[in-house]
Amino acid sequence: MRRFISPTVAAVLLAALTISFAVAQNPKDKQDPAAATPAPAPAAAAVAPANDEPIVTKMRVQDYKETPYFYSSTETTLNQIGQVVPETLPKLFAAIKENNVEVTGPMIFVYHGATQDRDKPFKLEIGFTVAPGAKEAGDFKVRDLEPFHCASVIYSGPITQVGVAYQGLFTELFGAGLQPTGETREMYLYWESPESPNNVQVIMAGVN
Repeated sequence: MRRFISPTVAAVLLAALTISFAVAQNPKDKQDPAAATPAPAPAAAAVAPANDEPIVTKMRVQDYKETPYFYSSTETTLNQIGQVVPETLPKLFAAIKENNVEVTGPMIFVYHGATQDRDKPFKLEIGFTVAPGAKEAGDFKVRDLEPFHCASVIYSGPITQVGVAYQGLFTELFGAGLQPTGETREMYLYWESPESPNNVQVIMAGVN
């Protein structure tokens, strides 16, 4: 079975969207120890990211195909989402198991109309892509997740620094003259824990 995202991510998931860029440290100049007198420092070479430093790819404009989606839908706010998500995830996992729902892809969060206003309500959908023919189960519905024309980046790092990805994505898309539609999606490709540098997710913003 695929690795599911831990419910503990919920408390920090949306708050992390406002976290600013981490500041990179400049490499220190080095001196040749064999020189009799101090010599000019060599030009600094490019430094690879540290193993625990978040990584964000360049923006790409992509089109995702329509796919069946097993999900729950709720209205929430940024201030309330920390309670909503951990209540929803265990129920989602149980519904999938009890109803033998065939999951075909990663977990996807869909945000409709979320803004930086922490008290403004928006619609949140939480679910998985599933095989055709999946049936509804209790509070969990099935629909075709619409084709999605979006600007996207891939983020690898702890969830507390995912704001780096959002900031980079929106900076690039506005710079390219694109306009967001108000729908954002997060696709969780790999998950270990909230603080793991190995987590991988795709951040997608619908664009015109």
